[in-house]
Amino acid sequence: NHARIYSEISNLVAVADPNEQQGVAVAERFGVSWYKNYQDMLEEVDAVSISVPTFLHREIAEKVAAARVHILVEKPLAISVDDSKSIINSAEKNGITLAVGHVERHNPVVLSLENFLNNDKSGNILTLTARRFSNYPHRISDVGVLFDLTIHDVQIINSLVASRPISVYATGGKSKNESHEDFINLVINYKNGINGVCQTSWLTPMKIRDLSVTTDKNFINVDFMNKKVEVMVSEYKDVDESNLYETKIGFQSRFLDVPDIEPLKAELIDFLGSVNNGSTPLVSGDEGLNAVKIVQAGLESFNTNKVINL
Repeated sequence: NHARIYSEISNLVAVADPNEQQGVAVAERFGVSWYKNYQDMLEEVDAVSISVPTFLHREIAEKVAAARVHILVEKPLAISVDDSKSIINSAEKNGITLAVGHVERHNPVVLSLENFLNNDKSGNILTLTARRFSNYPHRISDVGVLFDLTIHDVQIINSLVASRPISVYATGGKSKNESHEDFINLVINYKNGINGVCQTSWLTPMKIRDLSVTTDKNFINVDFMNKKVEVMVSEYKDVDESNLYETKIGFQSRFLDVPDIEPLKAELIDFLGSVNNGSTPLVSGDEGLNAVKIVQAGLESFNTNKVINL
């Protein structure tokens, strides 16, 4: 998918994949070179996407940074806070752009939500609840749901709340995989009093991707899959304190305008624009690090059954 979009918006030069069958197939499809070893490719390119298992992010990112090639590393930034900080330091030392591939942050529904929350009619945020459910992903073996899925919603909630997280609590379980958590409920408490809740599961028979935002004026539901943002408001009318059962509730609902753009395409356009302009990507290394801090604390909370202060 990265190769497809780069071929549309820029000058795709090469792909690197140790799996020759896969690498050659992609390279031939787009008429570019294939490299078995990514390090042999670095002299030929200005920027790369690193789309590899999470535990390899630090090793590869640091070698790419040393070659002074700009980097977009798929989320999560790394497998730990220490590895994330090391990647950021390498990028700064070598003067390159570092973006983190939190693709849902580039989903047009998030842009519409942000625009609405920035106007006077939205009200003050009270709580945010995200749900991200799907079938078990057999391709993922190095992390659990916290680092693979929950981190999507953590990063979005962080960007919307704009306050420092002060504590994290997580509960869940392991069902199919004894090495990693399969389902999780993560609660993030922020300094400004807002609460964020992330419900994530690999054990659900259907795919769900949504975010509910409660403000003191509205209830907003974001549907990531169908790219819809619904804003709802209600009020009681003709209240009869002696017969609340029949009290009428006035209800209004409307859908926000959502641009029609593929999230990954928006992400790569933002990355290349940052490279060309020397600007900060929408999801910088520091923002990627903040998300890793929360899910790492969530994993510690899950394993110890304790609230973790940040």
